[in-house]
Amino acid sequence: MRKVIFWASLLCFSCVPIPLFFDLSGLVFVLQEASFPEAIAPVPVGLFAVSFVFFLYFFGSFVYPDSYTRFVGLSVSLVGFFVFVVLMCWSLFLSGASFLRALQVYIPLLLLSFISYPTGFFERKLVFWVTLGSISLFVFLHLFSIFFFAENWLVTTSYEFAMFYGFGIYQSLVTYTAVISLYMVVALGAILSVRVGLVCRFGLMLIVLQMLLVLALGARRASIVELIMIASIAAVFAVAYLLVKVRFSIGGVVLFAMALFLFSIVDLISSLPVFRRLAESYSSSTLDSGRFEIYGRAIRELSSDYILLLGGRGAASGYHNFALDLVYSIGLVPLLIFLVAVIAIFAKGLKRMRHEVRKSSWSSLFLFLSVIACFFVQSMVNASVTQPYYLANLLVVVLLLYFMPNRASGGVGSS
Repeated sequence: MRKVIFWASLLCFSCVPIPLFFDLSGLVFVLQEASFPEAIAPVPVGLFAVSFVFFLYFFGSFVYPDSYTRFVGLSVSLVGFFVFVVLMCWSLFLSGASFLRALQVYIPLLLLSFISYPTGFFERKLVFWVTLGSISLFVFLHLFSIFFFAENWLVTTSYEFAMFYGFGIYQSLVTYTAVISLYMVVALGAILSVRVGLVCRFGLMLIVLQMLLVLALGARRASIVELIMIASIAAVFAVAYLLVKVRFSIGGVVLFAMALFLFSIVDLISSLPVFRRLAESYSSSTLDSGRFEIYGRAIRELSSDYILLLGGRGAASGYHNFALDLVYSIGLVPLLIFLVAVIAIFAKGLKRMRHEVRKSSWSSLFLFLSVIACFFVQSMVNASVTQPYYLANLLVVVLLLYFMPNRASGGVGSS
């Protein structure tokens, strides 16, 4: 039974990064021969997978406590579940939200309350490499699909980018590229932290480069902001590391080599769709895509209606901002309760994990700050964690950083 739980969970982890959705309204997979598929109630397969994984591990923490552990204690999980039920009732009966909309908003609290994971180093290592391998394989196949079907891959259109061998990738220009940014941070972490051979390290560099290429072809301005923030964090850490340590490291040499390579192909990079789109946006003064105008309208609407501000309206707002969207959907009062509960549970979980993390390293801090930066960018332009596909992968990425097999004693924070 112990092996069945783990191998079933490993299969689920391999499914989480894949952008495959299931439409609950028609009980069919969202597989359409159109660039931008439509669905009434799409739920990512990855959300089902990660929920099933946490259920298996949570069950395993009672049956096999030496093999599986919980992020927080049982009492905290029950309190989190109680708050989840109260907030669901508020949104259903006071805000007038539909069940699916309320669940979409509050499911991060539910998942966070029941996160569980394996304790063994070997099991964590398998989860890490299988999940990273899964997203890397999909990105490679997507690139091959673009090269094969696009008339000219250097001028890939959004319609061509959204296709995967004749089928449209749901939310290809929203959460899909955002998820790739998260896993690119994981791959960077593996280059900097994991003790692997030269061939494997070179393979990881190719994974990072292919993810960069997909982001460039996707031509999302949010992706560029994410990359700039990651590069800025890396530059600060590189300077600080040199000032403190005053020595070279393998990670530094790798980053320097990657920078030289990128500069050597600057002409190729400048012709990619993302830079062409940026140039067009700059010339037409539409770099922000009208976001600031939308935010201004949102603030005016919310401040002019105190019932809406405090209690919400139970529907999607279209504000393209995580906080403003939640205020419109559920109201300021439930939002504050939700945020306090999430922060409290997360703090409890970190305190519980502290005995496994001996000392934070430079690379671990850089990786976690990079993930936070990506999350911040997505929250500013989209609903982020209320998008189930992004939420499932964000939770998995945080676990992968913790599982990162750079030391025999545990995760990324071990030293």
